Amino acid sequence: MKHLIFSLLFIATSLNLRGQDTIILKNNARMILDTTNMRTIPQFEEDLKLIDMKFIPSAQYDIFYDINLVSPCKEQDCPFKKIGLIHAILTSHDKQCKLFVYIAGAINAHLGDIIKYNKKSFGIDTLSKYNRVKHDFDYGRPYSSASEQDIEDLKIMMTFYPQDTARSFFNADYMMTYPYNMKGKACQGVYSRTRVVVIERNGLDVFFYFTMTDVGIKDFDKYLMDLKGVLGFNAMTRQDGH
Repeated sequence: MKHLIFSLLFIATSLNLRGQDTIILKNNARMILDTTNMRTIPQFEEDLKLIDMKFIPSAQYDIFYDINLVSPCKEQDCPFKKIGLIHAILTSHDKQCKLFVYIAGAINAHLGDIIKYNKKSFGIDTLSKYNRVKHDFDYGRPYSSASEQDIEDLKIMMTFYPQDTARSFFNADYMMTYPYNMKGKACQGVYSRTRVVVIERNGLDVFFYFTMTDVGIKDFDKYLMDLKGVLGFNAMTRQDGH
């Protein structure tokens, strides 16, 4: 990475800025990795390759992504502003569902050696998926990482799929879902219901934000099924060898 900029900001969750990857360290310092002048292929494609995932165009979804990360919505009061920038947006052909893709595991992959040799700065749980889940729920103490008790509490609010389902859908080690609080608002005036699906393999997470209309939420299982074979980990690279 070309530049490492450290600034003391009390921010609890990992953020992402256009042309930059931002990581929150154990001491709440923010590390910005400036990649604006380095990228020659879209970050979506680069990060998929980095964590050994594939994308296959689908007849069920249209996709949008750019050279850098993109905003989930341009409206200032959109309930998705707090999730930061994302990698890609998929829209169902019936327009009842939008899917925001965030490849959280790419940060771990980018920073593997940095984390390994700077454990005191990063801490064990700094890049834990539960920090993002905690942020999505607005749960617990503000501006702090998820504690062990926070994680236990958050798990009560999640649904964990059988491992066979995770492997069948995404060739992942596990798969879980939880509701995203829209706080009575609607993205673009119509997408008022959201469920987040998280998949992981080899410690690398991907977040899928399925935001749907009041009609579309009834077909959530269909939209999830339509994603099968579109985005997923490549075969034969799980740590368990299966």
